[in-house]
Amino acid sequence: MAVIIILTTKNRLPGPSALILWLPAFFLLGYFLRAPSLAASSAASALRACAASLIPALFPFIVLVGILSGVGIPQALAKLVGKPIGRLFGMSPAAAYPILMGALGGFPIGAVCTRELYEQGQLSRDEAERLCTFTNNASPAFCIGGIGASLMGDASFGLQLYLCQLAAAFFVGILQRRRGKYQPSAVLPCSPRPAAAIITDAITSGGITMLKICSFAVFFAVVGDAACLITEAALGERAAAVTAAIFELTLGARRCAELGGKSAKIICAAAVGWSGLSVQMQISSILSGSGIRMKRCYCCKLISAVLMAGLIGSLC
Repeated sequence: MAVIIILTTKNRLPGPSALILWLPAFFLLGYFLRAPSLAASSAASALRACAASLIPALFPFIVLVGILSGVGIPQALAKLVGKPIGRLFGMSPAAAYPILMGALGGFPIGAVCTRELYEQGQLSRDEAERLCTFTNNASPAFCIGGIGASLMGDASFGLQLYLCQLAAAFFVGILQRRRGKYQPSAVLPCSPRPAAAIITDAITSGGITMLKICSFAVFFAVVGDAACLITEAALGERAAAVTAAIFELTLGARRCAELGGKSAKIICAAAVGWSGLSVQMQISSILSGSGIRMKRCYCCKLISAVLMAGLIGSLC
């Protein structure tokens, strides 16, 4: 895997940029050769998590998003609540759909909705790029049930996480309002399509998207476990929890649950705000080829992480 990364980037990246990839690639190659059983165990654990929770939670929702888009639900939402939401965030009414779906559906539903509307001409590129900075959030089920009840043993903490996440995300969205002005553009009608075509297209594209999501989740779980082993040995458990959160949200949340205490909750909150490199790469993969750039997303996710850490810290 590492050799493939090196060979494919050698002729395309300048020296310093290539070095950024080469060093982790050599590290991973050494890890896979020295501890193949640990790497295989991490991958197997991540695959089980995909089968047990990720796919059941996300795949039906992704297919549903495709079907709803095909039958004109985004246009209906734009007419119902698009104007107030558009004024709040300085966007066209069509932005209401990815904002609402992103708040309820979990990662990376916001990016899926945004790309669909952008390709339909409902959103400008600036609007699409701004939407991607705050509409890809952890679902209420993941925050309340997965992190709060299952990992932390406190569903109320999961509810706090979810509400603080929305507050931080919407703040980031409003913060960028100056970049765009409210434009009450006409909502484009949905072109009628056969029901069978809508369903088959939604399932097919949903399956491809789900495969990408699981691939990133497994890879970054393996990388995160490898990085945590080194960090924990050198700097301790808290540093390992932070390292895990940088790479993969679920891995970071699990590490925080093992720590316990106020600091663990703050780290967990920051992890939810940041979302993990795994989610960032999932979003990038979904947007690939669309013309929607990811430049703002990384910075805005860092802001969300800081905001969430501060909010949860003040509530604990």
